[in-house]
Formats: sequence, C-alpha cells, structure tokens
Amino acid sequence: MIMAPQINISATTFARLQHCAEPLVDDIESVINKLIDAYKTPGAPSPASSPPKPPPGAPPDLTWTKLMSAEIAGKPLAKVDWNALLLAMVELAATKAMPGDEVAELVIVNRVVGPKTNNGYRYVPSANVSVQGQDANSCWKAVAHIANKLNVSVKVFWKWYDNEKAAKPGETGKLSLNDE
Repeated sequence: MIMAPQINISATTFARLQHCAEPLVDDIESVINKLIDAYKTPGAPSPASSPPKPPPGAPPDLTWTKLMSAEIAGKPLAKVDWNALLLAMVELAATKAMPGDEVAELVIVNRVVGPKTNNGYRYVPSANVSVQGQDANSCWKAVAHIANKLNVSVKVFWKWYDNEKAAKPGETGKLSLNDE
C-alpha cells in the first residue's frame, strides 16, 4: 500500500477551504482539486459555492479588526478607532440642530442623557449624551443606524489582525454608506 503524503495546514487555511466546500459533497481533497482546476482554467467560475456577500453596509464579522481610516461626510477622522467613529457620529447628529433627547434616541447602544464617565462611558458635550464603549461590530451597527437616519456618508477601511479567531486574518475590508 502506497502512503499518500500528509500535509499540515493552519486552522485559518482550513477554515478558508471550508468556505469553498459544497456541504455534504466535498472533502478536503475535492476542494483542493476544484481550486487547482479553477486556477488552471482562465475565466472559469470560482469553485463550489462561496459565502453570500453581505448587503451594502452590512459588514462581515468585525471582531479582531483595527480601523485604519474613516470618513464621515467626506471628512477624515482625526482619531481612528471604532469608538471614536461612533462618538464622531453622535457629535454630527448634535450639529444637525436636534435636541439632545432626539440625539440620544438615535444612539442604539448603551447611552444616557447627560454626563457619565464611569463604566466605560464617554460624554459628548455637544449632544449632552454619554455613550458606553463598544466592540467593533456594535460600533459599526450604531454608526450605520445614525448615518442612515441622517443620510450622511460614511466610509471605513479596516484590517483584520493576524489571529485565527478573526473572520479574515491579515486581510483588509472596506464599507461605505450613503455615498454622495
């Protein structure tokens, strides 16, 4: 009996192969063969089914990401991180001549009207609202909600950390809402 060579692959590569597999049909060898066939055939459709693309504005899992750049209404953020983006959106809502209570109603994450600076809250004086710090996914959801309600453009560009728990380790992503 001839032994086939064995290879070791990272958990990340294995997960990427799983995304190319047709459930209950493909095994690892058939996925690799499909990838090789697609690589060698110019213009061939991509092998197997790939995960569906999210609708515009709906991101993949943003856990384990670093925000690299962000723009609100065409203006780049001075401080670039997910929570700074959220706070900047709250500040923008306050400039739209909305009473503080209406601004607070736009914020769909933990918030209180008035100053609060403990338990991870940051006070936004122009809006008279304190917003609790959030993970990247919750920040984007809250930013998108405000941007859509106010019809404000937002563009973000991020990078996933090189971590096997990240959705796309080492890759970059971008989203935009309400492009002008």
